[in-house]
Amino acid sequence: MGTVEGDTRIYPDSENVFYNPRGKFVRDVFVILFTAYAERIGKNDLKFAEPFSATGIKGMRLAKEGHGFSNFILNDIDSSAVKSILRGVEENNLGGFEVYNLDVFSFLDKLKTLGRVDALDVDPFGSAAPYIQPSLRSVKDGGIVAFTFTDTPVLGTVHNDAMVKRYHIKSNKVYFLKELQARIAASFVISEGSAINLAAVPVFAHVFEHYVRVYFQVRASPSLSLELMEQFGFVYSSECGYASLENTAVCPYCGGHISTSGPVYTGNLFSKELIQAALKNSAMCKPCNKLFQTALQEIVLPYYYELSSLAKVLKKQVPSALKIVDILKGFGYESSPTSFSYSGVKSRAPVSVVKSTFYL
Repeated sequence: MGTVEGDTRIYPDSENVFYNPRGKFVRDVFVILFTAYAERIGKNDLKFAEPFSATGIKGMRLAKEGHGFSNFILNDIDSSAVKSILRGVEENNLGGFEVYNLDVFSFLDKLKTLGRVDALDVDPFGSAAPYIQPSLRSVKDGGIVAFTFTDTPVLGTVHNDAMVKRYHIKSNKVYFLKELQARIAASFVISEGSAINLAAVPVFAHVFEHYVRVYFQVRASPSLSLELMEQFGFVYSSECGYASLENTAVCPYCGGHISTSGPVYTGNLFSKELIQAALKNSAMCKPCNKLFQTALQEIVLPYYYELSSLAKVLKKQVPSALKIVDILKGFGYESSPTSFSYSGVKSRAPVSVVKSTFYL
């Protein structure tokens, strides 16, 4: 019985214990990034907690494959999940684990009693929105926290009214959807942190299938939280592929309707230092390595040009993103590939220039 993922055997033997094997890539990224965080701060006695543990796969994989962590505090409200975790801890011969059977808010309160943790992973079914503030309060100053959002129809502008109610942001359909989803999630976390004088500084983000994952370093700094809030703004786009931070009544290229997305955080989503450390441990995971390599090159711009969409408009084949980046750099425009779409390009070039590269 049991299932093996990485070096860890887990026991999702009850139908009540959730385990999605397709989420392995997301967990691979998690283990590498949290290990990179431990390496960056140079400690080996860090404390990790997870309020929605299910099988306990994340904590156990971090204990077996990562390093820097010595104490693991796992929790799930379902008693079947707790049994699964305890069996996994025993069968994998792991030490330093505490397992609780509490509702998430009681567990996060307990963390403050036990002592705030260095690292926290909040991975609920649906949106992490209800858990942001108590989660941020449970992390030490300088600690790291990752939030999962799987309510992608809301983040994906399918249900705009729900987006406004839940995240206080408006948007319509855009070509740079995955980045917008990550930025909506990041914006909400930053805002919730600012309300309690905590700065949630984005250090990494990625979108995979229905998972939107955003990582933050928590800082007890009201002034830094204000700096993050000052980087909120609007992104303006149209169906022809135009995108800009400059407001305009109609698209200057096609004369079409302008879609306004925001207010969203338009600043940096990636810590280059953390990603450099992650790259050192990603050789065994080729998709992870590619993700980190691309994110390391990414310029700070809250949108990208989706080449596959532009190709349909122009009735051309989809060109190589790296080729287009090189051409645009040759024209003098700051440009990069984007980890949110391997057929996407980030560039400060106007869409007319980007389209012209399809003919070169």
